[in-house]
Amino acid sequence: MANFYKPSGNVPGSSPLIILAALVAGAVLAPLYAAVSLYVPYIYANIVLVFFYGGAVGLAGGAVAKGTLTLNPPVAGLFSVIGGLAGFAVSWTVWLALVINFNGAAFPGFREVLDFLCAPGEWGLLLTEPGVMVDIAKHINGTGLWSIGKSSRSTVSGLPLLGVWIGEVAIFVVAAATVAAASARSPYSAEARAFLRSEGQLPRGAVGPEDPSQLSMVTAGLAQGDLGYLCSPETGLAEKGDTGFFVNFRSHAGSPWGTASVVWNLKKGKKTETAKVVDNVIVTSQTMQAIRQRLG
Repeated sequence: MANFYKPSGNVPGSSPLIILAALVAGAVLAPLYAAVSLYVPYIYANIVLVFFYGGAVGLAGGAVAKGTLTLNPPVAGLFSVIGGLAGFAVSWTVWLALVINFNGAAFPGFREVLDFLCAPGEWGLLLTEPGVMVDIAKHINGTGLWSIGKSSRSTVSGLPLLGVWIGEVAIFVVAAATVAAASARSPYSAEARAFLRSEGQLPRGAVGPEDPSQLSMVTAGLAQGDLGYLCSPETGLAEKGDTGFFVNFRSHAGSPWGTASVVWNLKKGKKTETAKVVDNVIVTSQTMQAIRQRLG
């Protein structure tokens, strides 16, 4: 029976560095996120912005998770969220200051905003005055800020705006945790003392059986980690863009094993639909070489 790669769950003493990395990334990106948010007229666009903000923080936390060999996705995600939220608080400080200073009739130019951001003394004091921050947030919540459509009458305020703010925090948390956890989930070889590297999809694939029942059986076998069909001499070959099973290996020169992922490409007219069949199944270097020789 095939084995699938699972992270070891290793949490070394250096893992808390993930918190620091996420905090630094969140704080450094905070002024940029706050400034861009100021110029965004629609609430939907701001939700996309906060998703990318959280994802960037997760990338920083994930990079340190790999560097410290924190092979525990929940811990990597949690630590990234803890540090990221501290940085997110900085973005709120900057954003509130920007709104109070610039969100009036005379909308600021980029140069004015940049000068303001380069003078932390003008907005950094809010961090030491949480009560003032709450009062400013209440004022903005009462008057409204973003709009839902083109009409100014659709400005969001009150409970709906509070719900949006809570939703933004949730999106930030999910994005940061998901991206960081994915890094900690990357296959790591203890033998090579290194993470496996993606080889990229092999240039050719294996044609599936024309009979629907046989195709179903082959797909089920591949999904269980049996890759024998891919290197069988009786299996036809498919070029890129054709219908067939295509393979991507993760490997390392110093590792006696690697992982394989298989997708099913189905060409419909000019479009190609792709469905994942199996992911991160562990294969020996000999099996990888046999499949490379046939599909490479």
